Amino acid sequence: MQANITSRYSSGRSIELIASGIPSLDTVLGGGLPLGSIVLLTEDELGIYSDMFLKTYLAQGLVHGDAVFLATPDSNVKTFFESLPAPMESHADEPTVKNTGEPMTIAWRYGNSNSLRDNSKQLSLSNNFTFGKRISPELLNDENIHKFSTSDSEIKDVLETLLQDIQSLARDHNSKVQKSAKRQHLRICLHHLGSFLWCAVQEAIPKFLFKLRCIVAQYPASVIVTLPAMVFHDRKIVSRCCQVSDVVFGLVAIDPTSNPLYSEYTGLFQLHKISPVNSMTPLAEVSDDWAFKLIKKRLLIERLTLPPELDTSTQREQVKDIPSCGSLKKTLDF
Repeated sequence: MQANITSRYSSGRSIELIASGIPSLDTVLGGGLPLGSIVLLTEDELGIYSDMFLKTYLAQGLVHGDAVFLATPDSNVKTFFESLPAPMESHADEPTVKNTGEPMTIAWRYGNSNSLRDNSKQLSLSNNFTFGKRISPELLNDENIHKFSTSDSEIKDVLETLLQDIQSLARDHNSKVQKSAKRQHLRICLHHLGSFLWCAVQEAIPKFLFKLRCIVAQYPASVIVTLPAMVFHDRKIVSRCCQVSDVVFGLVAIDPTSNPLYSEYTGLFQLHKISPVNSMTPLAEVSDDWAFKLIKKRLLIERLTLPPELDTSTQREQVKDIPSCGSLKKTLDF
């Protein structure tokens, strides 16, 4: 991947795509995050892995030289940026998958499926980030970093004030980009939107996201919102937030010991919605049959494998112990 390539135009979908920071996530979403869209991420129970997804998105923007905007209830924003992951130098440490080319006889359902890990190397604009190292302080340039803290007690209407700040920043950023020869994008992150620390009315969040979507569609910007759905008192509010968003996916942390199927995974990646931005043609495949895991402290999304048919599995048909010359009490007996 060339470092100077920060976006790609998708001719089939008539949109510009930017890197998410996770190559396998770009492949799942059809090449990357649509520019001018809102991506809604429903957090896992503790918000640990959703923060990791958000941090890779921010780190990718700083590596590409994009402007980033973070709105968070966390009072220590500096520590949040210092904890961003560092890009890996090469693909040397990536696990390889051997392809023998032989037809599958047992797992025949996977015979025609492409390797997501192989496709992500070819199609993605993202770097590979590792949480084993921290981002270089040289990339934490104050010129490209913009912050908004909801802990400021002087803010009366936090959502309206945030909307005005984003609109003003997007307008100034667009003017700067037009004067510059470099293609620079604006990455907007809303961290834990709707949590109690935001001190905002939850019923007003869908309207806020709708206004934000109208603003972002006019500028070279993209938005990622992490939503703690478990703290909302009304599930209808979460449903409305999903309706006004362009891309919606959620994370569910799992216990690897609870099920043999999940032994190698960290959590489930549930893809709920991908809206066709600037196009009437949706993606060919939208499925929630995905899972994510940490390999050498980097995030990887893979297709969830089918469960094995064990002796104790309910999928295996339980044959009744009857004599061979006997008959079953059914209409048809094969």
